[in-house]
Amino acid sequence: MTPHSSSRIITRKRERLACKECRRRKLKCDRTSPSCSSCTRRGDGESCTYQRLAQTPEDRQEQRAATQARLEHLEQLVHQLASQPSTASGTSLTPPLQADSDTFESEISSGTVVNGESLTYNGATHWSAMLEDINELRLVLPIDDAAALDDHPDVLPEDKGVELLFGGGVCLPLDVVIATYLPPRQEVDRIISAYFRAEAIAAPFIHGPQFRRFYQEFWKDQTSSSPLWLSILFSILHISSHTLRRNIDPVATNQFSVAAAHCLTSGHYFRPKRFAVEALTIFTQAQCLTSKELPPDIGALIGLTVRAATNMGYHREIEGPRISPFEREMRRRTWSFCMQLDVLIAFHLGLPTNIQFPTWNTHPPTILPDSAFDEDTVLLPPSRPESELNHRLFYLAKHRFMVFLERILRHTLSAQPDPSEVDSLDAEVRAVFENLPEYMKPRSVADSVIDSASLMVTRLCVSFIYCKCLCVLHRPYVTQGRPESIVICHDVSLRLVREYVDAYAEFAPGGQAETESWFTSALSWHDFLFGNMALCLVICAMSSNPASPVIDLSLTLETLEKSRRLCADEVPTRHKDTRKVLALITAVIRKFSVVDLATQDSFSMDTIGMIPETSKDLLLDFPMDTTWDNMWDTMGPVTGLAQDPSWQYFSQFLDASVPA
Repeated sequence: MTPHSSSRIITRKRERLACKECRRRKLKCDRTSPSCSSCTRRGDGESCTYQRLAQTPEDRQEQRAATQARLEHLEQLVHQLASQPSTASGTSLTPPLQADSDTFESEISSGTVVNGESLTYNGATHWSAMLEDINELRLVLPIDDAAALDDHPDVLPEDKGVELLFGGGVCLPLDVVIATYLPPRQEVDRIISAYFRAEAIAAPFIHGPQFRRFYQEFWKDQTSSSPLWLSILFSILHISSHTLRRNIDPVATNQFSVAAAHCLTSGHYFRPKRFAVEALTIFTQAQCLTSKELPPDIGALIGLTVRAATNMGYHREIEGPRISPFEREMRRRTWSFCMQLDVLIAFHLGLPTNIQFPTWNTHPPTILPDSAFDEDTVLLPPSRPESELNHRLFYLAKHRFMVFLERILRHTLSAQPDPSEVDSLDAEVRAVFENLPEYMKPRSVADSVIDSASLMVTRLCVSFIYCKCLCVLHRPYVTQGRPESIVICHDVSLRLVREYVDAYAEFAPGGQAETESWFTSALSWHDFLFGNMALCLVICAMSSNPASPVIDLSLTLETLEKSRRLCADEVPTRHKDTRKVLALITAVIRKFSVVDLATQDSFSMDTIGMIPETSKDLLLDFPMDTTWDNMWDTMGPVTGLAQDPSWQYFSQFLDASVPA
């Protein structure tokens, strides 16, 4: 026996017989239910509870319901107290009207309540502070699932990978994940091969020869591979099977995303580990490429990815022998790709980027094929010339454009944008575009018949980014009547929309780019909606300003009509923003197809007869005598693109009965 064993106190948990209130007040309790006699006499029956050693789910649900009821009762009492006029002389402190703004700001930040034109300071002991505490307490209580549902929920994708990544399920052991989600090797080989042949979507930070070595070792001993590398493998399977193969079950392919999330969680992606940043980045890319509607967690996911990359120093250029030339180049590729995703998602969500651009100095990646260097390379060979056809130039061109798009987003989202920056930013973006080699510049579908599908999509991506840069830059100044901005915004948005409409059919089976159907995913569709909204904005702004420059209204309305047909066909499977943009296009065409603007030929309403039946049905949802505001009443709340401030301008301009 140890010296302390004889003094050890053995305790046995026993269920307390008295209720909590009687035990606290040291009163005798008769343990009647639902409340004892003592609590009933005091009128405090709701507080009468008994301790139980093991609570069943029914007990916990009953306790939560009782706590919620008590909170609601307490909140009602506080509101009643708030509605009564205060008679105490020292319960509030009203600052003098002559106080300066700094004093007001400091008081507001420390508890000032603004009510109408009155400004009063309320300390922590005031009843309003209690009400605030009640609201905060309510946030930490479990909420009934039915009450937490939105009245108008979005139709979310079936992919549960992102949800699992943020704690939406239990992480499975690695061997169970492999046994459950990994197909036979022959099928995996085919999916992987298709991925690396698709140059337009194969992530540049996945080095082909290195991946092949890890892949072969994995099949020799599946338990020896890193969970984070396995996550990369499953994300590749997710992208390739969903975007490059026909007649697939989307539910089955989304299981690869779930498996990738399991591996990320098993590998502790939140810690600075090898492949952590790469696994998160390609997981985020998979969400963008495989979804017609981005998951609501995509903003948090890219923020997490950026933070992980920054934490591991990917945002800094590392010189000297501390890392090998191979690692340095792959880190550059990873950071560049992560930065591009961050800017694209930020533009999609209408938010600032997660990356703080003045804080990073990582060099752009070189134009080198994977076969030109490996892990044993002592000195990287010279970068290939940009005039040479190389799909790596696509990512370098995107890198350059994204740097300027971030600056433009920062300018546009600023509280006080500086108009003097517009011309300089415009010139810099145009210089990047002009310096592109000819094979990277846009061509029509008819002029691309001898080009590969990946090159065709590459040109579209580069053109869209270029158009977005200029359109985002000049759009805020369209409503201000700036002639240069009106012309530029019209030209680039018209170009973006026409290129998308002309190429869209080629991504269907039998088209020139049928193997690149991923291009019609959420991000490029958002660009298409954005271009249509910019076109409508230009038309509305010009009609209200007689001094505006002249545009080809007939061509613009004809393009909008094609967009309307496409939107009408896609409404059932797209985000609800599509329906709102469809309503906007409908309203603009109706208004300007019957009104002669600046002596230009109007767009004939006879073209409505050429609209497919599905489009006609949608047009009937918006009667000809409806008003612009009434159009939104049937749509419910909207998010994303529909939060753009231009909608207020549209509402003011089109808030009138559309003429028949």
